[in-house]
Amino acid sequence: MSIQRPEKLFSSKWAEYGDRFNIEDTGADYQNGRADIEKGFPPQTMKSVLQGGVPPWGQDHNGILYKITEAIQWTQGGGLAFFNQEWSNKVGGYALGSVLRSQRFIYVFYINMMDGNSIDPDTGKITSDYWVNYDKPGNNWAVLSILSDNSDNISFLDSDTFRITTKVAGPLANVYVRPSTNEVKFLGTPDFPFRTVQDAINAVPNGGTATIYLWYQDEYTLMQDNTMNLPGLLANGWDIGHRNLNFVPWGQDERDKFGNYNDETGALIEQLKYDLVSSHSEEGIWHFSIMKKPIIHIPVGVDNVSNMTIHGYIRGDLGASVVFEHFKFVVQRGTQLGNHQDGSPFHPFLSYVFNGCSFVNLDVLNQLYGGWEGASNTIKFTRCHTADENGNLVTEGKFICLGPATTTLTVDFTRLSSDTETLNGHSYERYEANAEAFFKRIRNYQSAQMRPVAYRMKDSQPVETFYYPQGLKTSLDLDFS
Repeated sequence: MSIQRPEKLFSSKWAEYGDRFNIEDTGADYQNGRADIEKGFPPQTMKSVLQGGVPPWGQDHNGILYKITEAIQWTQGGGLAFFNQEWSNKVGGYALGSVLRSQRFIYVFYINMMDGNSIDPDTGKITSDYWVNYDKPGNNWAVLSILSDNSDNISFLDSDTFRITTKVAGPLANVYVRPSTNEVKFLGTPDFPFRTVQDAINAVPNGGTATIYLWYQDEYTLMQDNTMNLPGLLANGWDIGHRNLNFVPWGQDERDKFGNYNDETGALIEQLKYDLVSSHSEEGIWHFSIMKKPIIHIPVGVDNVSNMTIHGYIRGDLGASVVFEHFKFVVQRGTQLGNHQDGSPFHPFLSYVFNGCSFVNLDVLNQLYGGWEGASNTIKFTRCHTADENGNLVTEGKFICLGPATTTLTVDFTRLSSDTETLNGHSYERYEANAEAFFKRIRNYQSAQMRPVAYRMKDSQPVETFYYPQGLKTSLDLDFS
C-alpha cells in the first residue's frame, strides 16, 4: 500500500493544555523513572514494582508526544527549518538535499549540495559565495528564490500565468548620469539624468547590457552615494551584479573644440585630464579629437573594527564585465591606512577593459585589482597611463594582486608619438602611454610567487629551471629585475 496523505491534521499538539513535563535531551532522574530524549525511559520503568521497578511518569509520555506532534504540526502547516549551528555540530552537519529557509530573506530557500554541511547559508554575501556548479561549489548551498514581477527585468514572473518569462533586452540601453544636475526628476535620459552611478546601474536589468554616460565636467567616486565617505567598513561600492556595462564621458563635442579645453594663455593640455584620442588628415589639414577625462576618485580609510585598509570599489558577479573609456582614476592620498588591505577597488569577479584611462597614486594601496579570495578573469589596458598626482608618468606601484586564480592581462597600443603637435595656433604634447612599461615590471605585482614552468635538460637531467609568476597569463616580456 502506498503512503497516503493523512485525512486529519494536527490542529493541536498532544497534551497542549494537559499536564506534561519538558523532556530534556539528557540527564533525567533515571532512578525515579524519568525519561529523556537520548535514553528514553530507564530500565527501572520496565520492571514490576514488586521487583524494584518504578512506574513511568504520565507527564513524560505527554511531554514526549507533545514534542513529536509539535514538529509534525509545523511540517503539516508548511513550515521549513532555519539553520541551527548547535544542532548541526551535534549531528555532524546537514544531509545532502536538505532544504532550509533563510532568516534574512523570507522568500529565499537553500538546498544543501554536500553531505555533512555545517556552514550557515545566511553568511554568504554575494551570489558567488553559493553553489553554482560542482566546479564552483562555494559554501555548498544552492539558492532558491523568487523572481520579481517587474517586466523591465530580463527574466520575471508573469503575474497572469505564473510562468518565468525572459525577454531579450531591458528598456534602457543608454543611461545618463550628471551629479550636478538641477532637475528634480531622474529618468536616466540626457534631459533628466541620474545623480549617481549606482542609480544608473540599477536602471539596467540585471544580466543586461548598456552604456552609462558620465557627465564630463563632474567628478565621481567608487561609492554608491558618490561621496568620499566610507562607512567604517568595506561596503557601499558600485555593485554591477550580472550586467555588462560600458562607461563613457558625455556632454562635449569630440572634434575641433580646442579652445574649450585650454586657458587664454595657450597652456598645454594636462595629459591626465585631457586626451588626444584620434587624428586624421583632410587635404593636408590635421583634425584632432580631444576628450576630457572625468575623474573617478577611490576613497581610502580604515575599518573601525578590523583596522584593515578599506576603499571604494566596483564589484559584481562572475560573468559580468565593464569597459571604461577615457577616465582618470585617482586613489585618495593622505588618509590613515590600516594594518592590511581588505580586498581591492576592482573586484576580480568582473572582466575589465580600460581604454585611454589614467591611474594616479598607485603607491597608496597594496593593489587595485585582485584579492577578495580571487577569481580567474581578464583585464585589458589600451593606451593607458600610470602617474603621480602631479601628472608625471611613473612605472612604480602595485596594481594587480596575483594568487591561485589566473589573471589574463593584455596591454595594447601603448607606444604613441611624443611629438609636439600645433593645434589652433598652440602646441600640444602627446606623452607616451606607459602601461606596457608598468606591467612589464614583475615587482609591480602584489603577492607575485614564482613557479617553475620549464627546464633546460642536459644528459636527461635538468640543469636550469625557468620560472614564471603564478596566476598570471600575458604576452608581455616581463622584467624580473
